[in-house]
Amino acid sequence: MSISFFPTPYPDETFYSLLARYRSWSRISNLQAKIDLFGKRKRKLGLVLPGDLENLYSRLPADSTLSPQILIDNHTILPIFYPFIASSDRTKLQDVMVHKDSTCVSQHFAGMSNYISDYQRVCPICLEKDEECYGEPYLHRIHQLRGVVYCPDHKVSLLNTNIKNDHKSAYQCIAISKNVELVKSQFEIPKEYENTLCKVALTYNWLLNNQPEFVESKELIRRYRCLLQKCGLISVGGNLKFNNLTKEFKKKFPVSYLKECHYYDICNNSWFYIIIYPDNNIVNPLRHVLLMVFLDVIPQELFSSDFPNVQVFGFGPWLTTKKMDWGKRDKLLSDEIKKVAEEVKSQPGWPIRITKALLERRIGICLYDSNFISKLQLTQKTLDTVIEPIDIFRFRKIAYGVNLLKLDKKSSFSELLRKCRIGTDNPSPIVKMALMEALNAIKEVAISNEKETFNAPTN
Repeated sequence: MSISFFPTPYPDETFYSLLARYRSWSRISNLQAKIDLFGKRKRKLGLVLPGDLENLYSRLPADSTLSPQILIDNHTILPIFYPFIASSDRTKLQDVMVHKDSTCVSQHFAGMSNYISDYQRVCPICLEKDEECYGEPYLHRIHQLRGVVYCPDHKVSLLNTNIKNDHKSAYQCIAISKNVELVKSQFEIPKEYENTLCKVALTYNWLLNNQPEFVESKELIRRYRCLLQKCGLISVGGNLKFNNLTKEFKKKFPVSYLKECHYYDICNNSWFYIIIYPDNNIVNPLRHVLLMVFLDVIPQELFSSDFPNVQVFGFGPWLTTKKMDWGKRDKLLSDEIKKVAEEVKSQPGWPIRITKALLERRIGICLYDSNFISKLQLTQKTLDTVIEPIDIFRFRKIAYGVNLLKLDKKSSFSELLRKCRIGTDNPSPIVKMALMEALNAIKEVAISNEKETFNAPTN
């Protein structure tokens, strides 16, 4: 059974807004609108990615120019996934949206609520201009994406409506009006971050409307690594400096924004592993968008077929193993290890043992790779020099611990062990000797101080 009319979609209008305008113009209930459009009483409308589009298409007026493909590409957020999923997977997802209901669609996208904002949002300028141009306002796709807090066209903050993007709204068709109640977001954006967050909106908007060709994950990783190298976030060995990356990433975006994106608490090494070392699951495009903005690259450049075809092996001029200057690399890595070792020894607080594992974390390179290290003789010698055997490290702990122990001639051996944080489980003879010498020195100084105090002249 066909319906007599259906609204003409506006530019970038959400699928939900389109259905809501049909209900508003028809002056019918939510229940009747769902029966008219889908022939079903209990049906979720699909706030993020709708389903059952073939059923809707079969009920549209005969003169309608709409098709399921037009609805998907121009009025849903599926296009933001296109650059990151293979064409075969894209076709499968489109088929699910056309032939299955929204519940089936949601099974293909983990955490669908993370793709859109908590409330339906509008740009106040768009609201006025749409009213002037079309006689009514409507919801724009780009404004609903989580992570977009500025309008890409007008560079103004988006405002929340009083309509939540929740389970209740998924069963209703609520059209927006010019008198809709608008409220500011609950989080404040510092002025210095406005330009950065406007870039997020512009990047998302380009992906939504241009649908660049899919880039294989290995190739996309290579491109990201080229850009990370330019930022000094690739180590000598070609590994990512994840700790530095996370630290700089948090500087780029305000804390309140990352929390709003649901990413602040997981903004750690694993957050980036999901992109740099992806599995077969669909990754939220917002992660790619934030990484693009962080790396100061526009999507037109990242997805261009002209992106430089070089291989990254770490910082420096080496682009392939055949051009590798091992002597130069050996000197650089050796100097870096010495620098890190000195920094560790000179930092205040309790001593930290210099180990291979510590150097790997600080430098971002695997020092256990025998094929790699065997070619770096100077680096190997430096490692042998700076890596601390356990007893040498304990000497440093003793030197630090005696300064914390009160100068008391009654100080005990076990008390000194605790202060130096040395376990009581059979320390080596040389460590025991060092401890006894330290204890005797403490007692001698304490006795000497007592004598000076006793012999001091009194007024």
